[in-house]
Amino acid sequence: LGDKDKLLPSISSTTDMDNLLKKPIEIEFTACCNKFWWRLNNVVKGMLRKEILYVMDTLYFLRRDELKKMLTWYVGIQTNFSVSFGESAKLLDKYLPEDLWGRLLK
Repeated sequence: LGDKDKLLPSISSTTDMDNLLKKPIEIEFTACCNKFWWRLNNVVKGMLRKEILYVMDTLYFLRRDELKKMLTWYVGIQTNFSVSFGESAKLLDKYLPEDLWGRLLK
């Protein structure tokens, strides 16, 4: 919005700094890995019980978030945590090795 009459205080221009990936602390990394592997166990149990909707929710809504975090941290290590992936890690494909990106899509 434009403030033609200069009634509002000036606002600094936006930067991408808020979206920069931050290096995880040990407890955050451990918790992420634990959730990922524990939920994978739940996927197998759901498949054996033929609870397909539960399996889909666990895979796509719960487990995928932890996997995405781990992949962004992988890239962060490679780039010294100096890149931004945008909202929902939409730019992750630009930084992952092609074979890893392909495996994620499969």
